[in-house]
Amino acid sequence: MQIPSTLTVKQIKEIAQQCNISLRSKLKKDLLSELNSQKISERILRPILADMQSKTKSKKSKRSKKQPSTIKGKRKESAELKIMHESIMEMKNQIRFLFSKVDMLEKTMNLSGAKFSNASKSIRNRSIPTNLGTIRANLKNYIKIGESSTIDEILEHDSMQKFSKNSIKKVISDLIDEEVFDCAEGNSKEKVDGEIGRIIRI
Repeated sequence: MQIPSTLTVKQIKEIAQQCNISLRSKLKKDLLSELNSQKISERILRPILADMQSKTKSKKSKRSKKQPSTIKGKRKESAELKIMHESIMEMKNQIRFLFSKVDMLEKTMNLSGAKFSNASKSIRNRSIPTNLGTIRANLKNYIKIGESSTIDEILEHDSMQKFSKNSIKKVISDLIDEEVFDCAEGNSKEKVDGEIGRIIRI
């Protein structure tokens, strides 16, 4: 029995887990191909698919009962709180990093009053490391639900110019794992995790 191509990456991995099958691929089409090659019997697969379909309908039913405005408001508030929390934690790490550098310079170089003051000021004026929360927000704002973009296009977008390539790719990988985006091979020179060239907002 073939596995439906309409399943999400998470659902495909869940089927593999329930059948004690280890998957190596990351792209959806490769995961499907790898799992179908195992030739799982219809007796095992059909109840799993039925359970997934039941859970999906249950989720949709619960969502439809809620007021749209309430759902949007809660989502927006939750997203803002998450970004704020990530920003605060990152700022704390940045402050610890900067002060550790100042202490190290003071001990190793034994700077006198004026020289130490200048060195300390120089360190504090360096560019602050990438804010991962801001990258997440920019990506979601740039790629709307149902839209897609290659990794090359994302890296060249104006909202991404002040962030490092590695930081952007890390956030994209995290959002794929969280099922905010689906992924495909895509026609892109730059890749995420070595093979993902396009992402689709779901």
